[in-house]
Amino acid sequence: MKKQMPVILLDTDIGPDCDDVGALTMLLNMEKSGLCRLAAVTHCTSNPFGVGCIDAVCRYLGRADMQIGTLKRPDFLADENCQKYNKAIVEEFPNRFGESGTAEDAVKVLRRAIVTEQGPITIVAIGPLSNIGGLLESPGDEISPLSGRQLVRQKGVRLVSMGGGCKDPEFNFVMDIKATARVLGDWPEEAVFSIFETGMDIITGKELQKKGKVDPLTRSYALYSPDGRSSWDQTAVYYAVLGEEELFSVSAPGWMGILPSGKSLWRYSSEGRHFVLNKKASAEEIAAVIDSWMEAHFHKNSRS
Repeated sequence: MKKQMPVILLDTDIGPDCDDVGALTMLLNMEKSGLCRLAAVTHCTSNPFGVGCIDAVCRYLGRADMQIGTLKRPDFLADENCQKYNKAIVEEFPNRFGESGTAEDAVKVLRRAIVTEQGPITIVAIGPLSNIGGLLESPGDEISPLSGRQLVRQKGVRLVSMGGGCKDPEFNFVMDIKATARVLGDWPEEAVFSIFETGMDIITGKELQKKGKVDPLTRSYALYSPDGRSSWDQTAVYYAVLGEEELFSVSAPGWMGILPSGKSLWRYSSEGRHFVLNKKASAEEIAAVIDSWMEAHFHKNSRS
């Protein structure tokens, strides 16, 4: 029996760090290679340049039709420190949103995609879990009479999250602790966490500036971290599409939690639905593979 192509819904905070652009680019290149279908991208902050940046990257790689949604909460990760590259991408590359950031509500986009898409669905969350918590809490509507949690359960939606850590509070978990606690405590299906330590020493994008390209990926890294950056988000994307293979392994089952301080809490349990993603190959080997996926199609200008 032929394996069904995985359907990916990406939830990103594109702006506070440039690895989000690397992760989105990887997914688009993996889709071009027939490994997955990227059905929608949602933005989990109020940054006015977030959805425009997402659209610019998607258009550059031939997906001008991408469904894009955004968080409707005001003033969340929208300051100038979160605009070090996404503002420039919006200004320099074609996109349909500009500075307005006006897009459909992210939870609506997620609900619609879960209802309409066929095949195994994975949500890849590479930012704070505000939209994912909102999805779980969403009531029935014109899309479906089911609540968000019921939809996730009915369709068996897997969650792969870049979040959590062994030591200090991790950014994605701590920026919206209420949403994080809701997702960790109430996600009804399997959840895999690529924690801070998994991607910290996997440095990618180091060679981008030497290649003389003008594209959203190269510009984002040039403006944010021209000497390369840790690959937190890319590890989540790689696993969501390709699984463990030779690069990663998942832990025994357990439960991920969060303390009021923001510190992550992990305990093993045979009844757990949560797993932690660990490196199986060296950081250098994984970095080479991630770099190859980020750059796979940038030798062709596929703007539309």
